[in-house]
Amino acid sequence: MRIICLQRYRSGFRGFIEEPENWVMFQFFRRHGLRRLAVYPRSDFRDYAHFIGMMSRFVPANRFLPTPVTLNQPDLDGFERLWRTLAESDA
Repeated sequence: MRIICLQRYRSGFRGFIEEPENWVMFQFFRRHGLRRLAVYPRSDFRDYAHFIGMMSRFVPANRFLPTPVTLNQPDLDGFERLWRTLAESDA
């Protein structure tokens, strides 16, 4: 799973996943796991910057990553570890 955006909430995490043909908005609920909320075909956007500009109404633009990060373990521990790593790199 290639994460391009991650935001932490009390109930879990929300963000975007990069796929070969799509960008996917997801929600990871602490109790119910991963749910795909919306699929956005990459062909609908000029480039990654255009996608970020359009999606920043859902998630702050500064939560988008310059390059995707691979998450091998898409469970609560995996998301928590990734969040801590990203928070440390922001410091």
